[in-house]
Amino acid sequence: MCGLSCIRTYSKGQAVISLSSGESEYYGLVSAISHLLGDGAMAQDWGIQFRLRVWMDASAGISIGSRRGLGRVKHIDTVFLWVQQIVTQGRVRLGKKGTDEMLADILTKPVNEKIMERMLRGMAFFFEEGKHRLAKSTA
Repeated sequence: MCGLSCIRTYSKGQAVISLSSGESEYYGLVSAISHLLGDGAMAQDWGIQFRLRVWMDASAGISIGSRRGLGRVKHIDTVFLWVQQIVTQGRVRLGKKGTDEMLADILTKPVNEKIMERMLRGMAFFFEEGKHRLAKSTA
């Protein structure tokens, strides 16, 4: 998101095997920050400056990403710890939002129509009845 505008979405399966939900959350964070840094570099090339921030509803992922080293999590490959340095340097900020505020949930979980509409409005999308004026006529 850039302001209220959704500029990029993605969804993918996890390629790394994890032994806990906390590790899975951290691997998701690693993937998100990797994409975010690329998008931020492209925006800078275009002269657009904005703070890079990742919102998560996962306390364990935020905790692992915010510290230095493995801590009590012993199974994370050290090749993934570069994210901790990026967060420590302040290049990317981590924040917590409740599950009901996570816009990405419409891509990862079954949600009802009410939640779907609220999440889409949160990304500045809207729904209109009828056809666009350029759509083919069925008559």
